[in-house]
Amino acid sequence: MMLVESEENKEYIEALRQFDWKNANLEELLSSLKYDFPLNFRRTMLYQAIKMCRADGNYHDKEKASVAKAAEILGIEKSMAVSLESLAEMEDSADRLRLSLFETDV
Repeated sequence: MMLVESEENKEYIEALRQFDWKNANLEELLSSLKYDFPLNFRRTMLYQAIKMCRADGNYHDKEKASVAKAAEILGIEKSMAVSLESLAEMEDSADRLRLSLFETDV
């Protein structure tokens, strides 16, 4: 995807640079998100957070606790959060299986 240089994009990038992420109120930010499109963005955000937490090959207890807290803030029921975690785990397992089937280093 090519990023077209525009004033809107420059403003967005500058807003990201100015964002004080160390002092941001995550609960306030997550609970105020609202989008009007058919994709369930709250579940999608939680799924992406889970994938990021698992990126190093481990899903640590502190990461799991953070995901659970994010799910609570986003209004995602516990069973759905567990299902999203299971999906990420199955995808990782399928990737390892694919690699092993084609005799690559796993």
